[in-house]
Amino acid sequence: MPQTPAEFMVDGQPDWLRFEAVVREAMRQVHPANGAEGLRAYGEMVGVLWKARQFSAAIRLEQLCNRLLEQSSFSLYCAYAIDVFGEEFAVANLDGVLCTHTHMVPAQPNGTLEAALNRSLDEGLGSKAEGLRILIKANHRPAWAVMPAAEQIVLWVRHNPPAQADQIISLAQHHYLRLQLADSALGGE
Repeated sequence: MPQTPAEFMVDGQPDWLRFEAVVREAMRQVHPANGAEGLRAYGEMVGVLWKARQFSAAIRLEQLCNRLLEQSSFSLYCAYAIDVFGEEFAVANLDGVLCTHTHMVPAQPNGTLEAALNRSLDEGLGSKAEGLRILIKANHRPAWAVMPAAEQIVLWVRHNPPAQADQIISLAQHHYLRLQLADSALGGE
């Protein structure tokens, strides 16, 4: 696979012809006789672009990967280091990324993030929190990838902010860090 995005970038965006040539050559080197059958690839270039805040380039690269997937037979896995509490974790930035994936897997599948978010919703909204949870579940976007509940909550709160959206996210981050520290102290993951 390519070593840097520069191998296939033109004017700040991934170029199909360069990308295809570089990736197909890498695939040929790994499976010269069988093509791409059974090949699994991990793409970290999207994460590199995302970290550099080149969101549109990361989305374009995802689109090129999907185009290559349609033409070849291989499995592609990718990862983004995205802070769910950071401002970049917003519908405007993630919509294109989520539409290019089948699943979003949580970084922490132990439920800690969801527990922190639910606690912050309860503290920030009081009796209105349960109604908001029902509304969040009812307003999912089928075009997106399958997404964990906690990440859905963060996106929904950011996109449909009640007056206390920043407070809820900040409080959730506080609770999440406390839960992580407690889990670490107990010898958890």
